[in-house]
Amino acid sequence: MRTVVVGLAVACGALLALAQGTLDIGVLGTIDTLNPFLATTGAERTAVGWIYETLAVYREGTQQPWLAESWEVDPRNARVIFHIREGVRWHDGTPLTAQDVAFTINYVREKRLPMWVIMAFVRDAVATGSQVIVNLTRFSPMVVAMMAPAIPIIPQHIWSQIENPMAYPNTEAAIGTGPFRLVEFAPGRYLRLENTGFYWRGVPKLSQLVLHMVASDTVGVMGFLRGDFDFLNWSVSPLLADQITLAPERYPNVHLYRSPGETVTTLLLNVREPPFDQLEFRQALLYAIDREDMLTRLFRGFGIVAPLGLMTPRMGEWFNPEPGYPEYNPELAQTLLDGLGYLDNDGDGIRELPDGTPLEFNLICDTTKTAVEAAGLVAYYLREVGIKITVEPLSPDALDVTLKRAQFTIALHSIAAFMVVDMFYYYFHSSRGVIEDGEVVGFNRGGFSDPELDEVLAGLLMAQGEPKRALAHRVQALIAQKLPRIPLYIADVLEVYRDDELVGWAPTPEEGVLSDETLFNLVAKEGAG
Repeated sequence: MRTVVVGLAVACGALLALAQGTLDIGVLGTIDTLNPFLATTGAERTAVGWIYETLAVYREGTQQPWLAESWEVDPRNARVIFHIREGVRWHDGTPLTAQDVAFTINYVREKRLPMWVIMAFVRDAVATGSQVIVNLTRFSPMVVAMMAPAIPIIPQHIWSQIENPMAYPNTEAAIGTGPFRLVEFAPGRYLRLENTGFYWRGVPKLSQLVLHMVASDTVGVMGFLRGDFDFLNWSVSPLLADQITLAPERYPNVHLYRSPGETVTTLLLNVREPPFDQLEFRQALLYAIDREDMLTRLFRGFGIVAPLGLMTPRMGEWFNPEPGYPEYNPELAQTLLDGLGYLDNDGDGIRELPDGTPLEFNLICDTTKTAVEAAGLVAYYLREVGIKITVEPLSPDALDVTLKRAQFTIALHSIAAFMVVDMFYYYFHSSRGVIEDGEVVGFNRGGFSDPELDEVLAGLLMAQGEPKRALAHRVQALIAQKLPRIPLYIADVLEVYRDDELVGWAPTPEEGVLSDETLFNLVAKEGAG
């Protein structure tokens, strides 16, 4: 065994000797924990993501094998069998085993860590050779759809000694299987990671990566423009993007990469209540809104109109372009409202229901500047067709509670979940909109229910490969037709990076600036520094 370890160390040393360059990344906020089960801020999730890995990852809308090289779903026996990849090593050189994976699954469940609800149907996990058999209380596709890409795998030889993981910050010796390992943690300042020299997917050319914690967007941008950081790990403001685009000579060595956004902003309607249960009324709302005007006013044009199928084009072949995009046609909106008998009988500019009740609703949104401004624009467009909207900003907690209790009529609501096609089921299947004990049981907060869509969604959850892609396209077509939500916009992801110290940047529309190609090709620029 000693010969093997020494040989590995020599090989890794040789590879690291070839590695060169440091990637300095600015992250917004502080990193207080490297416990993968407790990471909550964007900065913490970024740090944990470089260190720990999962059984599968979502790329281009579907799961791809990662630490599990394959899996088998066995509904008859209510189990899932994962085949664990060989040749993967923890940062301390110990091989990853099926026992580590089984331990992780059982540990999360037994310790009731924050992710344990994902495994609501898991009885236990048993390692057999290079396989892990996950036994279920009853079969649910959610085990693979949610657990495999969400649960970070941890080393048994370390975490079996941690009795109280909820109080374990893991900032001294975080051991994962990612391409870089922790070498220094400076609280409130930075996190330094070093190339392991033996990453299972190949060895990056960089020698190290440093995550610098910054207190605000302004501080981060100033540091980036000074050259303190090579990359900012968030989408910058449309104002900065506009300045870089219009006057690139003022920003030497700075590059802006604009890619399709991941978040679809919509109007979420409580279709349990009239008139939102009427398709023609929802169509009137659709046609009344000027989305191009919204993009100009909110994002200086850095965005796109949200597709009718509610999926971002960033999803590649999973995106169905055929349903198209909403049309701005206020005349048609008024015609539809007239046809429903919603007329302005008293001449005050607000239409009334046949019983005389004015078409007047509250539109709830979060308190961010963009959300409040977007809600205000929606109110303006709808007033133009005779619908009065009062904007009601709520704190994040209050907004979440209001949606869970279905105590709303209209909400400005953004979703990034459709980057995972299975999430269409959880957001639109009628079973996910049922109210029990005063709360909606799932993410179908608007209570949309349609038997045809339900049938296709159930098939989507179980399908794999090309049939799954075809069903995802069908789901988007049905959503475009039935309008459970009103699509608004998708803001662009606006990333900035510098090439005065490092070369090999290779952004892609699907992965952004820090793509796989960037990871494995980024290297110190000759003569830099």
